[in-house]
Amino acid sequence: MFWKKNRITKTLVFKLTFQYLALYLVLNIVLAFIIYSEIKAFQENRIDKQLLANIKSVKTAILNSSQGFNYKFCELSAAEGADNSLYILTDSLHEIIQTSYINPWGDIENVISNTPKLPVVEYVSPLNIEYVKPWSHNNTIIVPTLLYKEYWDKNFIICKTVFVEKLNTKARIGYMYFPNGNILISGLSLKDNFALLKQVRKKVFIFLLLSICFGSLIGIYISRKSMRDVVRITNAVNKIQKRNLSIRVDENNNSVEINNLALAFNDMLNRIEILIKEQQQLTDDIAHDLRSPLTGIRGFAETGLTNSMTDNNYLFSNIISESDRLTNMVNSTLEISEIESGVYKNAFENVDINKLLCNAVDLLTPLAEQKEVALTNNILSESVIINANKQMIQRAVSNIIDNAIKFTTVGGIVKVSSIIENENINIIIEDSGIGIQQKDLDKIFEKFYKADKSRNTSGNGLGLSIAKAYIAYNKGSIRIRSIINKGSIFTITLPITE
Repeated sequence: MFWKKNRITKTLVFKLTFQYLALYLVLNIVLAFIIYSEIKAFQENRIDKQLLANIKSVKTAILNSSQGFNYKFCELSAAEGADNSLYILTDSLHEIIQTSYINPWGDIENVISNTPKLPVVEYVSPLNIEYVKPWSHNNTIIVPTLLYKEYWDKNFIICKTVFVEKLNTKARIGYMYFPNGNILISGLSLKDNFALLKQVRKKVFIFLLLSICFGSLIGIYISRKSMRDVVRITNAVNKIQKRNLSIRVDENNNSVEINNLALAFNDMLNRIEILIKEQQQLTDDIAHDLRSPLTGIRGFAETGLTNSMTDNNYLFSNIISESDRLTNMVNSTLEISEIESGVYKNAFENVDINKLLCNAVDLLTPLAEQKEVALTNNILSESVIINANKQMIQRAVSNIIDNAIKFTTVGGIVKVSSIIENENINIIIEDSGIGIQQKDLDKIFEKFYKADKSRNTSGNGLGLSIAKAYIAYNKGSIRIRSIINKGSIFTITLPITE
């Protein structure tokens, strides 16, 4: 396959797969982190709620009875698991009054000696106590709760997390203050909570591994499927390199981007095919136009060699004439190519275009009279200045007028006029000649192109090509309208200098 012929890390399939997998992995990590954080927060919130419920339950039992606390503590501890729960009642000096079965917890001195002090708080009405949010103070959480109606400053339970060495785990400890100064301490082991979180982490890790594998397969499938059309276009390019210009890419694709690429590629193929055909036609035209002067040169040379009575001056004159014709064809072709490629440089100047047109008409009037064609002047008398290359404009106009005279029959008319339109001047050259067929109008400005009716006339097919190149170089345009046997109208538009 296409991607196996290249280094895997440099293929677009690999890059798309890697980017997809990276994004997929990041999203899964974020999702896993959110899930784990929510489970952890839920567990912590559940532990705190259970701890508060235990403290409230024991507090009620203590306030309602004056004996049996130790039994109550042991009963609760046994029901919840001695290594899972802890109950201690101390006096204000942290001396133990009653405890549950604390042997599994080991030394609880740090739990008692590190009893946090109830902070001094502002008055909180028992009616509003449920609306006060817990807050942190010295690494402990202070939870407002309704314990007493009279002692509002005791309506708080302090919770913190401590490490229990014997249990080898952490525990959540809650402290509640009685009005007489006694302190109720209740604890819940976090061993089961940590075990659950450990299982969650393990399953999240497995989920991420499976996501990487599954995401890689999905990424490879999507990337290869996305690149399938690109591979098809690449195969088409390879076939084009074998000069099979009839190949086209299927444009009926589900992807808009690939379909646009196929459209652009097919359009490029169409233009290449047209250019190659034009190149072939240009080659044929050049061969046809060069054959005549070369045959003439050879014929004159052979005649000069075989016939000593021939006037050598006449023969050599024709040889020089034909050689000059070939030289002009080559020079004109090169000049057009330079102009079209943008490397041609020539100076611009302010030119009175109407005066230039009058001079061109005067220069070509003898040629028109010799052909018995009327060359009329309908040029504006006022001066119109354009910024252009004078020699180029003069030659372009002269080529078109000369062409019009050449293809106008005896007794016909060639009219040259100028009209100002907006910020441009239009030069109109109209003749009553043989006209140009519709199929030739789009090709008339191509190099070496000759319409069927002009094949037998003199010329090399470069006059109109040169004219168009010169006009375009001077930021102008040229267009043509023609009717067979009625004549043609050439319109040159050039910008007027402000």
